[in-house]
Amino acid sequence: MIKGQVKIPEHPQWEARQSRCDYHESHPCIVCGKPIKNAFENEEVYWLRLGPGGKNYAIPCETPDQGGAEMGCEPVGNDCLRRNPELRKLAFRRKDAR
Repeated sequence: MIKGQVKIPEHPQWEARQSRCDYHESHPCIVCGKPIKNAFENEEVYWLRLGPGGKNYAIPCETPDQGGAEMGCEPVGNDCLRRNPELRKLAFRRKDAR
């Protein structure tokens, strides 16, 4: 277990919603699966760093490297951050990370 990690809630419609994403113009929210348009280009989009084990846990950005076991970063929608304040503490925007 990584200090400060938070379980990402599972949304029952995640699979169906993420299938609507084309991964070029939109990317699914890691929580609910709804498409987030231009996630990679839009610096206002919030992201979560995923820990080892897939999309199950978000970890703090300052967590030391886990030997390549972490799963990168995924976008998260504003509505999901409002509904999950524990994730909001871990979310970051690219423009703020500079």
